[in-house]
Amino acid sequence: MKTESDLFDYLKKHVYPDLLSSGYDQFAGTDCASYESKHLIELKCRGAHYKMLLIEKAKFDVLVDNAERTGFEAWYINSTPMGIYGWKITREMDLTWERRVLPETSQFKDTGSVVKTVSYLKVIKADFKKEGVGNG
Repeated sequence: MKTESDLFDYLKKHVYPDLLSSGYDQFAGTDCASYESKHLIELKCRGAHYKMLLIEKAKFDVLVDNAERTGFEAWYINSTPMGIYGWKITREMDLTWERRVLPETSQFKDTGSVVKTVSYLKVIKADFKKEGVGNG
């Protein structure tokens, strides 16, 4: 999965047949949703595999807020060269937030840096794993 669109297509074909892009409805601010599973999902594609994957506090808050408002579960799903990993996201998670200087966006080259509040999710603790189907 080199792009979020590729990841979306894979999840729609293999995991969530009813998956819908969220940009146009009540879930705006997140990437997609499955009404059948009642999952509200944020997608991220990583170019490298790490033992821990970053989640931004701003994305975490939007995802959890929308899930609480709608009664859906919040999910954060990442692809790496090693596979696809997903976590059920809740406010009760034991996350340590820290401020880091990071690129403003990972979508374009030569962007500036900004301070972001982030935490890390351990791949071995993922609630969903599909190894061998990543973007490698």
